[in-house]
Amino acid sequence: MKKIFFLILILAASNLTAQNFKVSGIVIDKSSGFGLGFANIRVEGTTTGTAANIQGEYEIILPKGNYNLIASFIGYKSDTVNIDLNKNAKINFLVQPAEILFQEITVLSSYDPAYEAVKKAVEKKNIRKEKLKDYKFDAYTKGVIRTNNDMKVNGRKLSMSAKKTDEDHLDIAGIFENHSSGYFSNGNYKEFITAQKQTANFASTINVLTGGRIIQSFYEDNIKFFDKEIPSPVSEKGLKFYKFNITNLLAIDKKTVLEINFTPQDENEPAFTGFIYISDNDFNFLKIETQLNSAANPGGIFERVNIFQQFSEFQNEIYMPIDYRLFFQVNILGLARASFELNSVLYDYKINNGIDPEIFDNAILTVIPEADKKDNSYWQNSITIPNSREEILAYEKIDSLASLPPDYWQNIKSSILSDKINISENFSTTGPLGIYHFNRVEGSSLNFGIFLEELNNRRLNTNGKISYGFADEKFKFDYDLEYLLGDYRTTAIKFEAYNKLKTLFENADQYNKFTASALALLNKYEFRNYFYSKGINFEVRGDVFDFLRLGIGFGMIKDETAFKNTDYSFFRKDEKFKENLPINDGKINSAGFSFKLDFRKYIEDGYFRTRTDRGNSYIVFEGAINRSDSKLFNSDYDFTSFDLITRGAIFTGAWGRSSFFLEGFTSQGATPLQALFPQSGNINLVVKENTLRTVKVGEYFGDRGIKLYLKHNFGDKIFRESGIPVLEELQLFPASAEAGTKV
Repeated sequence: MKKIFFLILILAASNLTAQNFKVSGIVIDKSSGFGLGFANIRVEGTTTGTAANIQGEYEIILPKGNYNLIASFIGYKSDTVNIDLNKNAKINFLVQPAEILFQEITVLSSYDPAYEAVKKAVEKKNIRKEKLKDYKFDAYTKGVIRTNNDMKVNGRKLSMSAKKTDEDHLDIAGIFENHSSGYFSNGNYKEFITAQKQTANFASTINVLTGGRIIQSFYEDNIKFFDKEIPSPVSEKGLKFYKFNITNLLAIDKKTVLEINFTPQDENEPAFTGFIYISDNDFNFLKIETQLNSAANPGGIFERVNIFQQFSEFQNEIYMPIDYRLFFQVNILGLARASFELNSVLYDYKINNGIDPEIFDNAILTVIPEADKKDNSYWQNSITIPNSREEILAYEKIDSLASLPPDYWQNIKSSILSDKINISENFSTTGPLGIYHFNRVEGSSLNFGIFLEELNNRRLNTNGKISYGFADEKFKFDYDLEYLLGDYRTTAIKFEAYNKLKTLFENADQYNKFTASALALLNKYEFRNYFYSKGINFEVRGDVFDFLRLGIGFGMIKDETAFKNTDYSFFRKDEKFKENLPINDGKINSAGFSFKLDFRKYIEDGYFRTRTDRGNSYIVFEGAINRSDSKLFNSDYDFTSFDLITRGAIFTGAWGRSSFFLEGFTSQGATPLQALFPQSGNINLVVKENTLRTVKVGEYFGDRGIKLYLKHNFGDKIFRESGIPVLEELQLFPASAEAGTKV
């Protein structure tokens, strides 16, 4: 992997030094005088090119030399300009509508002419697929997020408009940009982000939104949106899935282009709707302008989702995508509105030249560690989509606020109803909701903690917490430290020292202290048991392969039974709390081994690896073995515990997704109660995922057990298939069907 990074950096550096001069300008519609948005600019005889922004403005970087630059757009005659480039130059293109050369469309069957044209386009696409063995490309991508709400930078409100004059207007809340290189061979895909930048209110990891998971080609048979696989209109399935009709005849230079409208046969199926453009001369697929229909819109929260993509011939009638434009707008109950724009230009294709198979691993997208270190000179001498005046002002305003010292008081006020107060980006303390807790052992307890996160280039996390219980009259403390190693922090060293009150079977308890305190004080209901524990734990875990994580650890712990010390509550003062469950006192000194097998692909965001199933079925195995030994470790107990978990998901296409969680536990030897296997239960008022609804927290436990949870999410399929108009329009999502078993 390091060799690949090094190679990419060398290529990027050599490419940068060769890109000496910038050509910029605007592509103008001669008939109207306005810029022609998303026009294509190509360098004749090369695979270099770019696309204009929505105003028709473009930029391209070229070494010294003589070039023919060609601006083209469907419906217009191309304009070619020759330039002898030896300095930065400004060139405007003037394109005019092309004359339509009418050509008779031969109908070979009972199909509508539109169906015949699309059928031929599918045939040409299949021929292309046979020709296309591998390819490499470069890309520039810009993302712009807009909102109608004020954003915050360093605790200060960011308002892009001095006065709201248009209720529908959304202000720029942030921008991110990157350069990437993509590789494809034999069904394998990999993309590297080699340079990235963003406005100061965004973390650099936001750039992973632009990777291969989003940039898609409508030359593929199926396109995935929101975990739904939707047929491309230019595919074998699409021929039966959509209705087609020719709505216009256009031209590009001397070629006639068919504008074909398409809509789904069944509006209840997730689908695209819009226009495709097919050359009537050779039936190559040139362009798509489309949007998702309402059935593909999850919960109806998106006002619209538009996709725009163009294709161009590169060699031997192999057409490749040259851009990708995505726009969607969200409206949450009319209260919050936001939009997201993604604009990518793809260029410098290398087709069927062979690709080193070592490039492909389990990472589908890798942000190289040096991607954040590119300075302004790099961006000034690289292919980009020109920033609009609004985008330039947004960069200036956001970054100027970020350069000011943080508004600590504003950070505190914004965290007033939280269990943590964020003092700065890396430093926080206990917030109002975390200062106090109550249980029948400690009574009222005051807590304070200091949390330092993602220090030392996001490698170091450490925190210290102290508390005092007024009923048991004991001070407690808990200190832990974690340090991450590796380019993508895949190895962790963890240390913890503590003397505290623990929750019995806390690994199967999903409820927080606030919930437990409120139920005890208001309803005199205690669903937990507690015990005192002090000791140290040390663990090292890391990825030895892409798919395998191993860990070893050691603990020296002394546990002690805790007793009920109070019966206080706001109400039901005559009633008493139940007695706390006694445990097996003594030392538990143990060593452990853990593993995790996970074959899913992942994203490397420049700092961390994040697994993604990308809408595919998957299965994960993980387990642990712990050994307590009186001779080896001077422990009071001799036992060995084994824990194995299997979890995963099965995607069932239009019918949603099934998921499962299976855990088995067994213990050999005299195992203390606090180390036994509990079934995950619920409290009376709240039910949690992957718990047994008929079992209370900590009610069942033993030295061996198994639990299985099955869940199926139908999405909105049932309601769309119901045929009931009201349900179809509401696009309701039913609760998942679940089942749980215990042994």
